[in-house]
Amino acid sequence: MGRTTTLAVMPLHVLSMGFSYKDVGLLATVAGVGNVLGNIPGGSLTGAHGPRFTYLVAMAALFASAGCAALANIVDSALVFYMFLLSFFLNGMTEAIAALARQTFTGAVVSKSVRGRASSAQGGMNRLGYVLGTSLGGMTAHVAGPGAAYALQAAASMSCAVVLLLCMPRISATQTLPSDTAKPQDLANNGDGCAGGSSLVGVAHRHWKLLAIAGCFSGCAFFGRKARELFFPLEGHAHGMSQAVVGHIAALSFLVDGALFPVAGFALDHIGRARTGAISFATMAISLFALQHGGEAALLTFAVLSGVSNGICSGLFITVGADLAPAHCRANFLALFRIIGRVSDPVAAAVVGTLADAASLRVSELAAFCVALGGLTCALCCMPETLQSASPDQKDYAMVQPEPEAAEASDSVTPATP
Repeated sequence: MGRTTTLAVMPLHVLSMGFSYKDVGLLATVAGVGNVLGNIPGGSLTGAHGPRFTYLVAMAALFASAGCAALANIVDSALVFYMFLLSFFLNGMTEAIAALARQTFTGAVVSKSVRGRASSAQGGMNRLGYVLGTSLGGMTAHVAGPGAAYALQAAASMSCAVVLLLCMPRISATQTLPSDTAKPQDLANNGDGCAGGSSLVGVAHRHWKLLAIAGCFSGCAFFGRKARELFFPLEGHAHGMSQAVVGHIAALSFLVDGALFPVAGFALDHIGRARTGAISFATMAISLFALQHGGEAALLTFAVLSGVSNGICSGLFITVGADLAPAHCRANFLALFRIIGRVSDPVAAAVVGTLADAASLRVSELAAFCVALGGLTCALCCMPETLQSASPDQKDYAMVQPEPEAAEASDSVTPATP
């Protein structure tokens, strides 16, 4: 929630200081770049010090992001834009580093048999954070100005750091649950370890095939998600709808999305990861094809179906990444997995905008439809299924016993009662 408190506040603050929509677009692009590049230091930190330390670094970056935005009010006018630039970049890096730490922790301590439900619950909480964070941040900025929203973000980052220190155990990024030793058939040729080296380059060289398949799978999904966000305002503008109407339609879509995370958890742990992804891609393709008819009814259909598509894959990519990552190079594998997938965010924005401007909105929607079909093909034909059935005496999760001297270096696990 802390990161989302200024999600709507910062762009409005930038515009209020005399900058243009183009400047806001540039800042949003910089945030996307930060989200991609943040996985590089995130992977190294998580591998060396464990996910708790990496999460604390993310909270420090969030605190710094809020500080830079607040300083934009008092620095020399020539430096204002650069302060916003740094703030947006740090905000993007925060999202990447925190998500990588969370995904590594999930892969290390949660059994595959319940990992889908655990990840979908995280996805549901993340969506709740977007609702609460943007609402609280917007109200705070309205009552007390944007500086108060930045102060709220800084306070949220410090509060989260305290909770992490008190409640999150120190574990090794390489620990393995006894019940999760089996690997998908596609991993057989790559091996379980990282004989080619545990650096980003070594992991990429050793596991390039698996990363390419998983990256294509997640990249198609992230392309669809970004395109979905863009098609609401673009379709509304094309049909002369008011901002209120477009806002209500988008809100309906996100409501459907957020309500389905329990269904997503059940599907991931019972139907399977790849099959759940295939259902999501098929639904997304149908929703995008519905837009070809135009009008408010078509946009409503798109809103509901795209909400269903995104909702039923809540937590899917946390689960898939955690399942596929070899334990001995988990952090850097997940960093590469996230980098490949997240590149789709700026690519989708560029493709949708360029095609809509150069050809038509219908052409850009057809391009997104083709990407969804590509994701469906990848899910059905290429992705290994990583769902693992639970044994009768299996524990749902396990933690390393907290040993201050060696907690982050040990690979052993001790089962704990859920």
